[in-house]
Amino acid sequence: MGHGGDGKTSLVESLLNIAGVTDRVGKIADGNTVCDFDPEEIKRKFSISTAVAPVEWNGCKINLLDTPGFFDFESEVQCALRVAESALIVATGKSGPGVGTEKAWAHCEEHAMPRMFYISKIDEENSDYYTSLHKLQKQFGVSVAPIVVPIFEGNRDTVGIVDCVIRKAYRMDGNKRVEIPIPEDMKDRIDQHRAALCENIAELSEGLMERYFAGEEFSDEELIAGIRQGVKDLVLAPVFCGTAATGIGSYALLKGIALFILYFLMGLVILVVVLMLAFRWRIYKVRKQMEQQFGEGFDPRNFGGQGFGSPFAGESRKGREGEVKVRKTSGAPEKRVSKDVGDYVEFEETKEPKQE
Repeated sequence: MGHGGDGKTSLVESLLNIAGVTDRVGKIADGNTVCDFDPEEIKRKFSISTAVAPVEWNGCKINLLDTPGFFDFESEVQCALRVAESALIVATGKSGPGVGTEKAWAHCEEHAMPRMFYISKIDEENSDYYTSLHKLQKQFGVSVAPIVVPIFEGNRDTVGIVDCVIRKAYRMDGNKRVEIPIPEDMKDRIDQHRAALCENIAELSEGLMERYFAGEEFSDEELIAGIRQGVKDLVLAPVFCGTAATGIGSYALLKGIALFILYFLMGLVILVVVLMLAFRWRIYKVRKQMEQQFGEGFDPRNFGGQGFGSPFAGESRKGREGEVKVRKTSGAPEKRVSKDVGDYVEFEETKEPKQE
């Protein structure tokens, strides 16, 4: 989600290409993108409807929903929100967060949805990644924490990114990333970003807080698990960046989606499956116990026909309709049995037993 023209469709094109779904990166100006396939979208050069782009990456299937950014098509965004499990909010490095960014954040708050940020177009003229990042933090709080930061050379040329979690730098060679040394002038900045991440993670539990104040450094695995938990608890919004034209940052974004979003969603699915299996096992055990008590071939559906439960459970519905029986019990009001319902019903107009 994001404002119109912030680069959502171009980002999807880059992700599809990095994942090997397409063999080239489509361009909106050429009208050959995967998501903007409608003739009206090609003509107007912006998205009108929500498009689905499935991506399989490192054993994970990611369904990307490319939503329109202009408010005339807000209904398409609402449709996507009803089926989405998390959100990626796109803002540009040129203008930072806009009105569309604010609306996307409000939608996430309304639906209690995990979210991440992506700062696009960091290689374009007049783009400033750190200014956009500070605007996001000022507007949405300190929970907005960068995971990767760009490497610039010369006249603001983006040559790679640095992963602040594992403190490694990469550049793109086609669709593959190649590790490179972290520039010396960036090491202090990377340490600052990692320290900010550690501070956010420390707030998740008292144990982590005690370790943080004791000066103990978190390992990479602990930091990854903490970011995942923070995203799940809606107290952390990781920030990624890149440029769709060259694919810089797209690999890190796919990795972040799989590591911080899909990982805990898979845990929820596993929990549901375990609960379903436990329920089915309980039913199996109860049925076995009843078979031992009432003999082999016992069918719970005919349980009432053996003298238990409803006296009409073994009869067909057609044979019970319209019939009413009255059962008298000494010293108690008369109770009527509706055979259409197959259960005992005590009507208001019960007859009291005669007093002799």
